[in-house]
Formats: sequence, structure tokens, C-alpha cells
Amino acid sequence: MADHITDFLPTEAEHFKARYNPWLGGITVAAGVINLTLRIWLTLLTGGFSGHLIVGILLTVIGILYFTRHYFSVAPNRITLYNLLGSAVKRYTFVSFEDLSIRNNKIFIADKADARETKSNITKCLMHPKDCEALQKMIESQK
Repeated sequence: MADHITDFLPTEAEHFKARYNPWLGGITVAAGVINLTLRIWLTLLTGGFSGHLIVGILLTVIGILYFTRHYFSVAPNRITLYNLLGSAVKRYTFVSFEDLSIRNNKIFIADKADARETKSNITKCLMHPKDCEALQKMIESQK
């Protein structure tokens, strides 16, 4: 595979998979570890169990998922948005890459048959910067 996707267009066999921005995972893991550390320390001091330990564990797990899961994938005729558990949440279809554009931190899909444009739930600031750059290059190369 090329440098994540700078030199190829996605195929049905190999989709472009955009990752989450690493700062999301970093902040969430840091918050989880800090919460978990403080709650364990307070639990040891007071001798009682605190339900807030679960919050620290959840934040840490969510942060790790931001590092290990992908945000969305692009196939030759569709974009599939995923949740952190890896399940498909929404699919946006398009005819060609010429129908895609990135404006105002969102991905837009043009439907030339209906002469309208659909704004996706995909936000540029949630994408890994290298993946965003590669997607932009892919879109521009097809125009």
C-alpha cells in the first residue's frame, strides 16, 4: 500500500480508512488515567469503593479506541462513517470523486441528478491530519 493513500484511489478490495485525530485519543486517555489515578488514591485513603473508578476506566478505554479504530472509510462509490466500536453508522453514496468536496471543515457530497448537496457528519478536525491531506489530494486529483 502507498503512503497511506497519497498515490492511489480506493478500490472495493482496498478502501481508504481515515483515522481519528490523535489529540482526541491523547486527551481522553490522559483524562482517564488522571481520573483513575486520583480515584484509586482516594479509595486507598478512605477505604471505600468509588463508582468514579468506572469513569476513569471508561475514559481510558474510549481514548484507546480513538487510537485503534478508524473514523470513516472511502470506497469508489461511498463513504461509510463508523462509531468507536467499529459498527457502520451512516453511508453516503456518490457517483465519482468529483462529487466530493471539503468546505467549512465538513465533507460535502454533490448529487448532480437532483442538483443538491449533502453535508456529511464527517468533520475535518476529527480526522488525522495526514488522512485529511490525503483525502483532499484524492479529491483534487479527480477534478
